[in-house]
Amino acid sequence: MLNYKTLNEIFYAIFGRIFFGKFFIGKMYFFNEGVPTKVGFDYQKVIKKIENGGKLIGFYHTHPYMDAYMSRTDVNTMKSWVHCEGKTLYCIIKGNNGTWIYECFNYVQFKEEYFGYDVLSGKCFVLGNYIFGIL
Repeated sequence: MLNYKTLNEIFYAIFGRIFFGKFFIGKMYFFNEGVPTKVGFDYQKVIKKIENGGKLIGFYHTHPYMDAYMSRTDVNTMKSWVHCEGKTLYCIIKGNNGTWIYECFNYVQFKEEYFGYDVLSGKCFVLGNYIFGIL
């Protein structure tokens, strides 16, 4: 739940659907709380859900002490998942100032290099464990 108050980073895997390449609806699973500057997750739970038919669309995490931006760790993690899944995935980050960003890691282009991100401010909505976004 994104209303969870903490000074540590939090993580969710997002499973759902992307519609017409324009917006997504996802449910957040596998909550994990890290430390102020990093958070991990149990990748085996994510893989098991995928194997059981779950449609992974990306990952969400917070930067409680920083603006929303893609760290080198974020980029490397996303590139690895895109390579393993063989499809485009999204990384959504909420920064300390309330801004949101997302990065689309395109499967066809991921070998080239990571592309810039777009600000999602005002275009990402949360209701309980569901997240809605306009791409």
